[in-house]
Amino acid sequence: MLSLFLLACAPEVPVSVEGPPAVVPDVPVMEPDPAPVLVDPRPVSFHAFDGDAASWDAIRYTYGFYGSTMPASAVRPEGLDPDDWAAIVDAGDDADLLAQTVDTLLLYERPHAVLIDGLTPETLDTVALAADLLAGSPHWRGRWGVRVPDSAVSYAELEPAFVALFEAGAIVLPELDAAADDYCAAASYPGGRDLWLSHRIRGEYGAPARMMWLLDLHTSMGSDSRIVPTLQVADRDAGILDRALYVWQTYSQLDALIEVEAGGPGSWVWGQEPERDDAFAASYVHYAVDGRVTALRGDVACP
Repeated sequence: MLSLFLLACAPEVPVSVEGPPAVVPDVPVMEPDPAPVLVDPRPVSFHAFDGDAASWDAIRYTYGFYGSTMPASAVRPEGLDPDDWAAIVDAGDDADLLAQTVDTLLLYERPHAVLIDGLTPETLDTVALAADLLAGSPHWRGRWGVRVPDSAVSYAELEPAFVALFEAGAIVLPELDAAADDYCAAASYPGGRDLWLSHRIRGEYGAPARMMWLLDLHTSMGSDSRIVPTLQVADRDAGILDRALYVWQTYSQLDALIEVEAGGPGSWVWGQEPERDDAFAASYVHYAVDGRVTALRGDVACP
C-alpha cells in the first residue's frame, strides 16, 4: 500500500518520568480514506494543453456537451472540478518517486485520472517498476495511465512496461503523430497515402508494431485497461488531423476505439490556438460522435 500514513493522527500518550514505566496502550495507526473508487469510470478521452485554459473553449464545450473529452494539464485550471480534470506528471527516472507522486495526487488532489508522460525506451524500466508498485494499490485501478509518444520504436520493444501496465489496469494512451510531409511523401494519390497511414496505425506491412500488437497483448492478458488512441496535435494543422481521424474511422478497422461511447480520440498537446481547437472539435464530433465515414475537410493539400 503506497498511501501515506498519517501518524500525526494517533493521540499522544504521556509517559511518566518517575516511578514505574507507564503502560502504553496499542494505538491504531490511522490512514486517510482513499478517494472514491470509480467502479465504472466515464469513458473519456484526454486532451492535454499547455497554457491558458481559456484557449480551450472548443474542447471544453465538447466536454460539457458530450461528457467525453477530459482536459489534462500539469496544473488544474481555476474553476474546474477535480473530477473534470486529469493531472499530467513527467515519468522521470525514479520509479519510487513516480509511484508516490501518482498516489499522492490521487489521494489529495483527487483528479479523474493521473497521466504519466510518457513511456519511451529511456523510461521503460521506470514506468514498469512504478506500475508494479501502483498495482499494490488496487483502489487506484483505472485512475492512472501512461502516454506512449509516437516514434520509430516498435511497441514490442516496450513489452515489459506494457505487461506491467495491463496487469495494473492502467489507462494506455497510444499516440499517433500524422505529419503532413510524411503523409504526402507516402504515395502519389490520396488513396495510397490513406492506406499508408492505416498501416502505420495498425502497425503492419513494414510499419513498427503498433495497435494490432498492443490489442493482441491486451486480449491475451485479459486486461481491463482502457486504451485511448491519442493524436499528436502540436504543430499539426487542422487538415492532417482531420485526415488522421478519417483514416482511423474508414481504413483502420479499429473505428470502435474512437467512438464517443469509448471516449473518442484524445489529443496531445495544445497551446493557445482557438482556430485549430475549433477545427479539431468539429472533426471529433464528425467522426467520434456522428460516426461519419466521409472526410470532413477533404483531401490533404500535398505539393
